[in-house]
Amino acid sequence: HLPPMNVKEIGERFGDRFGSTIAHPQFFAKREAQIGRRLAVHYATGIVLDIGPGRAPYREALLTKKSVKQYLTLDHPQAAKFYRAQFPLDYTGDVSEKLPLRSASIDTVILLMVLEHVPNPQQALAQIARVLRPGGVLIASTIQTYPLHDAPYDYFRYTEFALRVLVKKAGLKMRSIQSRGNFATTITVLVNVQIFQTLKYLFRSPLGLPLAILVAPLAWLLSIAFNLAGLIFGLFDPIKHLRHSHVIVAYKAR
Repeated sequence: HLPPMNVKEIGERFGDRFGSTIAHPQFFAKREAQIGRRLAVHYATGIVLDIGPGRAPYREALLTKKSVKQYLTLDHPQAAKFYRAQFPLDYTGDVSEKLPLRSASIDTVILLMVLEHVPNPQQALAQIARVLRPGGVLIASTIQTYPLHDAPYDYFRYTEFALRVLVKKAGLKMRSIQSRGNFATTITVLVNVQIFQTLKYLFRSPLGLPLAILVAPLAWLLSIAFNLAGLIFGLFDPIKHLRHSHVIVAYKAR
């Protein structure tokens, strides 16, 4: 018997099912997140450490990959309480302090959409560099533009150049970096998140509940229209300075 899902899990399951379609208000955010997941599965080999895995929808793909010998998970105790009942962790701890693993014991580290929630990112990357074996790979993603979320554990936003500096200072070498999103798609995410965060606020208020129920279908239709507009206008952004997120692949030199 599985424990009842909380609101966060319900939202994530909805995202897994509809996130790849414009019917999801965060269609573009979900689309960009898929890039990191695909790279994680592609590069994963040997002993894999997944930091901040949540429900790790790529878990099965990793476990069935012949080159993956072992899949280990670690999360912060505060985050672990949302998922531990259904997805037991191998370790709990704070990557900003010290990873409970021996030096040079891990072949692949996955760190997807976690770095913005880490209070000391430089220390976290140094710890990852410590546990990676020579030649080991880090696949990480993080956001540049997105509203406050998971408060009070939301600390930073990163540009491509900040990530390059952090990776270099940690003693790792950058293999690739993909900057995702553009003006239209990023603005669409911001607008849709604002709309549905406002609805969420109204749903929690006895006075606002009737209004929220009334406008919710309209808000959903608006989000679809905004997603369509984002797809179209996103084709006309040659500058691409307003990014949603970045995905990096770095490695520890042999």
